[in-house]
Amino acid sequence: MPWQALQLRATALGGDLSSLGAAGGSQWLHFVGSEPEVSVEQKPQQRFRREGPFERGRLAHLVQPDRADWFYAPQLRPADVAMVTPTPIGEFDEVLPAFSDLMVHWLAAIPPVRRLAFGARLLQPVEPPESGSVVLSNQMRHPTLTLTPQITDFNLQLNRRRPSDVLQGLGINVMRRWAVSQWATVEIAAGAPLTVGRPAETADLELDINTTPDYPNPLPGPELRRLWAELVQIGQRVAREGEPAA
Repeated sequence: MPWQALQLRATALGGDLSSLGAAGGSQWLHFVGSEPEVSVEQKPQQRFRREGPFERGRLAHLVQPDRADWFYAPQLRPADVAMVTPTPIGEFDEVLPAFSDLMVHWLAAIPPVRRLAFGARLLQPVEPPESGSVVLSNQMRHPTLTLTPQITDFNLQLNRRRPSDVLQGLGINVMRRWAVSQWATVEIAAGAPLTVGRPAETADLELDINTTPDYPNPLPGPELRRLWAELVQIGQRVAREGEPAA
């Protein structure tokens, strides 16, 4: 079963990024193609937030003086409130290209930065009688660790540092967290929580693929788009292949 995307993220760190927020809704219009539905400015702190619909979900852009984030998340509907498990944007491999292409255009227009990151929160709903731990184990493909149905609570966080193929001397953190989550609808009755309906499980994978902070120079502007593509491809490989044998 393919991974479902709960959230995708792009982060740029370091450098003077305040100009990105000061550009206002015109920058959003240029990259997204429509005006933002939400625009909040805290000018003394140079903090800006803009939000609006994008493709199958909702896009948010947060800017601080030395940090800029893009978040792509589901556009929640009233019916989603009744769902036990979180509502995803869609299949990871289907919703990623539009977001990644948007970031490629954005990276071509920003000033030099110190670090770049690609993040993703993925999940797979588990249908009884399947076990969340077994579903996760099949996706994780860990060379020495196999999960059994008796394991109901699991959380494994790993980071494998590797060199960049794009920029010599640059390191890349390949951080991922594998987990099994339990979900339930809870109502409060007489001041006490009461579980309503049948609980559900998901197999989860959280990715944070980021350039390391020890690179001595700003990341070259012409290489940012190639670096972004490299980070995304590494994340896709982890989601597709799981843990390496060595």
